[in-house]
Amino acid sequence: MVRLKNRYYLCEIIPTGEKKQGTHLVGGFTERLVFKAVQKEVQDLHGDYGQGVLMGSFSVSYLNPDTNMVMIRAGRDYHRLVGSALPLVKKIGHQEAFLRTIHLGGTIRSCQKFLIKHNKQFVKSATEGVDVADPEVKEQGNG
Repeated sequence: MVRLKNRYYLCEIIPTGEKKQGTHLVGGFTERLVFKAVQKEVQDLHGDYGQGVLMGSFSVSYLNPDTNMVMIRAGRDYHRLVGSALPLVKKIGHQEAFLRTIHLGGTIRSCQKFLIKHNKQFVKSATEGVDVADPEVKEQGNG
């Protein structure tokens, strides 16, 4: 039996429309909505050929609605069809948003490792210059 090889796109969903309830969207995104949005762009860009070759291997493997991170799986032979369609996604469901590809990996594990490293860098840059011993920071945290 031959092993089917896949590629995994790790993307960040960046909403461009109105934001509600703080930083998160009302209702958020679902795997199905992301799948349909990318599938529509593949259809528009590559037609029936693109749809046909990706039919068996294309799926949304992971979606975190809190961080708006999504992992999309595509077959290794035709993953470029999905990659070319990702920047063209302008709407997911009824919400205006686009996908920013941050990593392309050969395994889910490699994408997870990259995501952990990416999040650590984000937290480090967000907390840079903040001194925990600073009394103003302690007051804001307790208040």
